[in-house]
Amino acid sequence: MLDPTEAGWLSKYIEIRATLPFSDHINQIEEKEEKLYAHLHTSGILYGHPIKLPFELELEMNNWPVKERMKLIFAEAFISTAFILSPDLSEDDIQELEKKLGESVVEFYKNYRPELVKNKLISIKRNLSPLYQAERIFDRRIKVKAQWNASFWRGFFHNSLLFVDLIHYIDWINTATEKRNDLLNRQSFEIRWDALKLISIATNVDDEYGKNEKRLFDFFIESAEFNKDYRLRAKKLVSKDFLLSDLNIDESHSWLRRKYFLELAILSVWADRRISQKEEVFLSELSSYLGFDEINLDSSIMSVQSFVMNNWERIHFLQEKQNFFILRKRLTERMTKVAKKYTS
Repeated sequence: MLDPTEAGWLSKYIEIRATLPFSDHINQIEEKEEKLYAHLHTSGILYGHPIKLPFELELEMNNWPVKERMKLIFAEAFISTAFILSPDLSEDDIQELEKKLGESVVEFYKNYRPELVKNKLISIKRNLSPLYQAERIFDRRIKVKAQWNASFWRGFFHNSLLFVDLIHYIDWINTATEKRNDLLNRQSFEIRWDALKLISIATNVDDEYGKNEKRLFDFFIESAEFNKDYRLRAKKLVSKDFLLSDLNIDESHSWLRRKYFLELAILSVWADRRISQKEEVFLSELSSYLGFDEINLDSSIMSVQSFVMNNWERIHFLQEKQNFFILRKRLTERMTKVAKKYTS
């Protein structure tokens, strides 16, 4: 039986996972990053709330501690990335799959987050398998605090940075070996700082910067693991007027990174549970700037809202029925609006 609290859980999960093919819908998607997004977005990991595995598996995960559930979904993100980016990787050769995945994850984190790899046990027992080391890295990467679970937005910003790991991992895989270290050194800070600028732009669009937006900004700073100097600088960003051109991201960047930024902005403007006319215009401009069309934007807005609505009983701020009914009404209105747009 799979128990993520016990050593060896990752190997057991890979054995189960190797027997589960991607759905026909997922397999029809040709672009690799779009395929990965389609596979993972229902899990909630992109939205900072890893709630369920992206396919039916007879595991009673609802009763698991939050950390163990998140850890398994996080591991699934790396495993599905390996399958999608390495089509020659065979589900039939479990040992080879475990070896390659373990080696890749360990090597990535040695460069990206070396503190997660350095460990007295690993130093003493140098013969530990790469997969076991990867398991320990996943254990240490997932942090859960009670106050994060009590707030949708705090949980979102802390946990959504897990998805940033995956964005970096994909870029790292797709980069020549000799250039990988430089890439991570540059991007690991850049993407978090850009995200902060984007949140500043998004939450100031309608000139109604209020308590929800202030909390949103503070949650991200708390979660981004900036050093003391950058935390102080970050708090000043909220009062600055940024343009989209101030972001170090545009349509030349990877599809998944651009999608993450678009949906980060959608969630940010949705902090007050509605999207105003000014915010609609902003999202349209951002979508175009990132190289997405209106269909992609509408799809992302509905994906975000549908995920929250479909999992409302597990999401703190929706547990008040009034909030739930308001959001359900707004989602229905948006779906009707989108349907009219594309059928007229």
